[in-house]
Amino acid sequence: MDATRISRGFHRLALFLAAIPLLVGGYFSVIYAVGEASMPPAEVWSKPALKIEGFGTVPMPLGFDRLTRDERDELVDQMAASLRPQWWANLSEALGVSLAITLAASLAVYGVVRAIGWVIGGFAAS
Repeated sequence: MDATRISRGFHRLALFLAAIPLLVGGYFSVIYAVGEASMPPAEVWSKPALKIEGFGTVPMPLGFDRLTRDERDELVDQMAASLRPQWWANLSEALGVSLAITLAASLAVYGVVRAIGWVIGGFAAS
């Protein structure tokens, strides 16, 4: 067998094997980042809290239980609008870190398989 053909085969194998941790890690990175972005701050745990769908949990404002339904909806909309930029910032920070780790693991798998291919190709050439 020719060394170039062996090297090409290991290149394809390396790409295939590196895609597995990239896809699995990417999936879990997104799940982790959304969970981290939705995690309420520490002061929420000591006070009554209000869960806003899609944004997480925030401290319940004083007098919230005495408001009418329309006033509550308006207040929740205002709180959600103020939380949106912080939620996206938290999401991008957590996603960036976890995707960087995933990419590093995929590149490591690719490098190891390619190195094995170079060694085997070198023995086949001699």
